[in-house]
Amino acid sequence: LHFSGEYDYIMCGGYCPGIVQPAARSFFPASVALQSHTKTAEHILILFVQPNATGTYQVITNFLLKNGL
Repeated sequence: LHFSGEYDYIMCGGYCPGIVQPAARSFFPASVALQSHTKTAEHILILFVQPNATGTYQVITNFLLKNGL
């Protein structure tokens, strides 16, 4: 499971939709359950500490359940 913010400068130069998934595949070629999630209107640093972080944690929980973990 890979997260990025929509406007993450470090990961994709400031705008991430459509860029992160192919790049993540190249870094994790053996992954059988790779999932990339881009959080709209966010930067990666605030994905886990913002008031609406419950959406991020729901993505994590769904990924774990989907993959039997």
